[in-house]
Amino acid sequence: MSGATNNDAVSETQLKELLLHEERKSERYANYARLLLTFLYFAVGLGIRQELPAHSFNAIISASLINLIYGIFVFFKLKDPNPPSWIKYPSVSIDILLLSIVIYSFGTFRTFKAVGQEQGQPQITTVNCKNITVMVA
Repeated sequence: MSGATNNDAVSETQLKELLLHEERKSERYANYARLLLTFLYFAVGLGIRQELPAHSFNAIISASLINLIYGIFVFFKLKDPNPPSWIKYPSVSIDILLLSIVIYSFGTFRTFKAVGQEQGQPQITTVNCKNITVMVA
C-alpha cells in the first residue's frame, strides 16, 4: 500500500506542475492581449483626440501608460524560470481598472458637435434612421 501512496503523490506533484505551467502560459497570453489592446486603445485615443474632451484624452493617455508599464513589468516577470504566483491578482485588477477608464472616456465622446453654439446660435441637428427623424436642438 505504501507503493500506491507514493505513486499517487508523484502523480499529484506532476499534476500540480502541469497546472502551474498552464497557468503561466495563460497569464503570458493574457499579457500579450493586454499589450495589444493597450496599443489599440492608445492609437484610437490619439486618432480621435480632437473629438474628445480634454479630461477624457488625459484619462486615455494615463491609463494607456499605466497599463503599458504594468504589461512590460509582467512580460519580464513571466520570463523568469519561477515567476511569482501573485501576479495574476494585480493583473485582473488593472484590467478591470482599464476597462472602467475605457467606458468612462469613450462614454464622454461627443458625436454631435454644436458648431453654432459657440457663437450663441442654437444648432439643430437632424438624424434620419430607418424612417425615423429625430431633431435635436
